[in-house]
Amino acid sequence: MRNGGGKEKGGNFEREICKKLSLWISYNERDDIFWRSAMSGGRATVGLKKGIIRNTQVGDITAIDPLGNKLTDKYIIECKYYKNIHVESLLFGKPKNNSILEFWTKLYEQSEKLNKQMMLIIKQNNSATLLGLTHDSNLQKILNYEYKIKPKVIFFSLYPCPVCYLYDFELILTALDPVVLEKEHDKIY
Repeated sequence: MRNGGGKEKGGNFEREICKKLSLWISYNERDDIFWRSAMSGGRATVGLKKGIIRNTQVGDITAIDPLGNKLTDKYIIECKYYKNIHVESLLFGKPKNNSILEFWTKLYEQSEKLNKQMMLIIKQNNSATLLGLTHDSNLQKILNYEYKIKPKVIFFSLYPCPVCYLYDFELILTALDPVVLEKEHDKIY
C-alpha cells in the first residue's frame, strides 16, 4: 500500500464487505444489496448534530435494496481496516487513536443515540477479519444458543461500553443462515 493510501484501503475494504454481505443475505445470488453510506455515514452524523435522524444512512454500510433492510434496520455497521487495530486497547481499557476500543466506543455512542444494535467489522493487516457484537445483540445470541459458535475472544470491563464479542467474520458468513435476521429481538432467549 502506498504512503497515504489509507482512505483507499478503507474504501476498498468497505466495498469488499458490502459484496460479501450482499452475497450472504441473497444466498450467493446478488452482490448489489449493500453499498457504502454517503460520506461513510458522515451524512447521518452531521444530521444527528442538527437533531435530524437519518437512520438509513448511519454507519459505513447501507442497504440499497429492500432485501438488505432486515440487517441495516437493526444494526449500525462500521468497517475498519488498519495496519494495527491495537487489540491491547480492549485488554487494558486504554483507547489509542485508530484502536478497536476507540471504534467500539464511538459505535456504542452512536447506537445508543439511534436505538440500534452495533456491528463492527474490523481487520488488521495480515489478520482475519473480525466481527464485533455486543452481549445483547440478536446475532450474538443466535450464534451462541442456536449455532453454538463461540467468539474468538470476549472483552469485559469496557465501561461505559458493552462487552465486546469478537468472531471470525468469514466463519459467520459461511455458518449463519441469513433468515435469522428476521427473528424478533424480544423472542430470542
